Amino acid sequence: MIVAINPAKQLGSSRDAERKADIATIYKAVNQYLIDHGTLPTTITTTLTSICDPLKTCTGIDLSALVPTYIPDMPKDPQATTDSGYSIQKVGNNVYVEAPSTEQGFLNQPGYSSTTPIVAFVGKFPVDYTPPVATAGTGGGGGGGGGTPCPTCATGLVGYWKGDGNTTDLKNGNNGTWSGSTSYDTGNNQAQAFSFDGSSYISLPAIPTGSSAMSAGAWVNTSAGGYLGIVGSGNGAFGPRWEIMKDPGSASPYIDFGTGCEVVASGHPIVGSGWHYVVFTYDGSTLSIYVDAGSPSSTSCSTTIDDSLVVGIGDSPNYGYDFNGEIQGVAIWNRALTVDEITTLYNSGNGISILP
Repeated sequence: MIVAINPAKQLGSSRDAERKADIATIYKAVNQYLIDHGTLPTTITTTLTSICDPLKTCTGIDLSALVPTYIPDMPKDPQATTDSGYSIQKVGNNVYVEAPSTEQGFLNQPGYSSTTPIVAFVGKFPVDYTPPVATAGTGGGGGGGGGTPCPTCATGLVGYWKGDGNTTDLKNGNNGTWSGSTSYDTGNNQAQAFSFDGSSYISLPAIPTGSSAMSAGAWVNTSAGGYLGIVGSGNGAFGPRWEIMKDPGSASPYIDFGTGCEVVASGHPIVGSGWHYVVFTYDGSTLSIYVDAGSPSSTSCSTTIDDSLVVGIGDSPNYGYDFNGEIQGVAIWNRALTVDEITTLYNSGNGISILP
C-alpha cells in the first residue's frame, strides 16, 4: 500500500496546533486579568482588532498590561509579518481571540462549530454564527443532557450544587449542611431537587469568589408569597454581601450586592408558574439579573463584597427569610457570565452541562 503524504498540509496542521495553543494562552491571560481587576484591559474594544507585537511598531491593540504578570510575552503567529498575527474583540463581558491566518480552517478544529458559543478558537469568526436563542431545551425548562453544551461555563466556576438527593459541591467539595427538615422533591428534569418548607435551609462555607466580579444562578420553583431567600452570603450584619431573593411586591427576584447596589428583575415574576432560571452577574461596574435568559434588569454601581462570609441555599443569611419551594442547579462563578453562556445554561434545563 502506498500512502500519500502531503507535507504542506502537515506543516499547516502543525502551525495551526501552535496557533490553537497561543490563542488559549492569550484568552486565559485576559480572563485572569478580568478576575483580578474586575474589568477587561481597557485597550480591548468591541471591534475585532489585531494584537500588537511588542517588539515591533504597534498598529493594533496594546496588551502590554498582561506582560509579564499574566503572560511571559505575547505569542506570535508562526507566519506573522506584522503585529502578533492574532486578533481580539470584546463580546459582552468576555472576549474572543482569533487566529485569522489558520491554514486548515476552524471547522477542522475538534470541538468547535458555527453553532457553538465559542470565545477562543483557531480560524476566522464564522459568518453564519448567531448567538443562542433561549428555548429552555424541552418542556419549557428541561433539556438536561440533551441541552446545548457550554464549553466555557466551567471557567471560573467555584461551586456547583445540583441538589439531586444530596448537598455535594461537585466542583470544589464545599458540601452543604441542612438546617431543619432534610427534604428532596421532584426536580426540573432530574431525579430530585432541594425542597424547602419555609423554615429549612442549607448552610455552606465561605465560597472564594473574590471581591468584585462574580455570578450566581439557580433553578427555582415556588408558589409562596413574602420575601424568599434563594442563595446568598452574609453574617446577619448587612455588610458587603450578595443575596438573590424574591421580592414580595412584584413576585420577581432581585439581587442585593455589596453596599448600596441592588436591582429587581422587573416584569419577570417567578411565583406560581413552574421552574425558572435566575442568574445575576457583576463585572465590577454593572450589576444585572436575568430570568429565563430574558432581557436583564441592570444598574451601574461600584462596590465590593466580602467572600469570607458564609453562604446559604434557600436562605437569606442577613434577613432570615427562608425559601418555600424547590431549588436545584445552584452555581457560583468568580467572573461575570456572558449573555450567550446564560442563554446556553438556560437551554440546558437544569444546567448539568456546566461541568465538562
